[in-house]
Amino acid sequence: MSELDYLKQVPISIDVVQTVGKAGFFSSVFNLMNAILGSGIVGLPYALLNLGYLGFFIALVLVAGLAMFAIDLLLKICDLEKTTSYEVIAERAFGKFGKMYASIAILVHTMIAMCSFMFIVRYEAPAFLQGLFGLSTDCESANEQVWFTNTTLLVILVIWGIVAPLAMARQIDFLGFTSGIAMACMCLFTLIIMIYKFILTCPIKDDKRAQGFIENFKSFETQANSTEGANVCKIENVFSEHAIHFHQTVILNDTQVCEPVAFTWNVDSVYAIPTMLFAFQCHASCLPVYTELKTPDRKSMMKVASTAIFAVWLIYSLVSFFSYFTFYNVTMEEVLMMYSSLDASEPLVLIARACCLICVIFSAPLLHYPCRKAQTILIWGEDALDKNFSWTRHVALAIINLIIVTLIVLFFPSINILFGYGGAVTANSLVLILPSLFYWKLVVKQRKEESYLSWLCPLFSGTGVVMMVVSVYLLATKEEGGH
Repeated sequence: MSELDYLKQVPISIDVVQTVGKAGFFSSVFNLMNAILGSGIVGLPYALLNLGYLGFFIALVLVAGLAMFAIDLLLKICDLEKTTSYEVIAERAFGKFGKMYASIAILVHTMIAMCSFMFIVRYEAPAFLQGLFGLSTDCESANEQVWFTNTTLLVILVIWGIVAPLAMARQIDFLGFTSGIAMACMCLFTLIIMIYKFILTCPIKDDKRAQGFIENFKSFETQANSTEGANVCKIENVFSEHAIHFHQTVILNDTQVCEPVAFTWNVDSVYAIPTMLFAFQCHASCLPVYTELKTPDRKSMMKVASTAIFAVWLIYSLVSFFSYFTFYNVTMEEVLMMYSSLDASEPLVLIARACCLICVIFSAPLLHYPCRKAQTILIWGEDALDKNFSWTRHVALAIINLIIVTLIVLFFPSINILFGYGGAVTANSLVLILPSLFYWKLVVKQRKEESYLSWLCPLFSGTGVVMMVVSVYLLATKEEGGH
């Protein structure tokens, strides 16, 4: 029997659910924060660069407010419809089409999030290991790459050696301990970013830490120019792509301007809002947290949601502002690129990198559960969720998802593209469009509720549709133009 059929036959009140839940306030806040926090944090400083610090602050407050508004609407619907399933709400509002659209949006969002986690591994793990083991960056070692710093190999090892076993667990509760470690790492990561604001000077090229990088780069260029034939050194074998870019823009061209910009708009600004929406997308995960509360009423869950979103907003803000006010106009698209370019072996950089890597690696398995649920509903229907658990289906879907993630991470060009399209389509749908439409259809239309929400919900849904279409168009235009 499906959840929908069961709900129709046996009216479930919130009081009944209340006797089942075991989670307290703080554990629920922790779980929701873990659902929100993710790889979006590494791209937000770049979003700040492309909006200006005041533009970014206003946008981040608005996006956090929109996320809270959408959660509030979903909780109101849950109270009225006596269910805590996003897909069931979608089906009751718009039938099979609604269920299919919501399931696809959740599926795409979770897949993009998993890919973005592994993109961070692709960017950070090789340089982290080089710095950790103090590997030499000279011509003698440039053409003899150590096997464990190979990007492709590292991505495959992490996905299939760590993420895959954790994703195979039957219950998501199994991941509670690793999620706790990930949250602690993210807090330490934020603290280190803040510390560097008071360590590094601007312009960076005059900082004492940059001198070693400059001398090392010059030394390598001298050695590379003196080699011939088969022994010639390739600069990309010694320095990472972002380190080369850092040297070109910050050191050679001396383009760093140590003055903040309040408002700006450029060709890369189109990524900013979708990236923020993506960073606050937790609405498919919010309802399971709701069911686990000891007192699962709307008031209690709103306290949990507001606390979690404010805490995440604070972390996002601290990382973004302290990064930007350290590097200003040379802030790169991935936050740790700037710090690791100077000295990949510096202890604070290594700790920050380790925290970031641990967080994303341990967070990735969590996304397999809503992803598999959406796939199961799309392929086998809701009945499959309530029948006997199938290990074959459980493992097969995990393997298929992991193969897709592996291929995308190894062959897709940029994390920014994923953030852009992911935020434009899935985050707009799950944060702005669908919750407002659900409320308008199930409450305003069916229950004839007359309030400001009768016009505000269509307005928000329409705004979400416009933002999605415009964002996708601008992203496609930008890519086609080769910017």
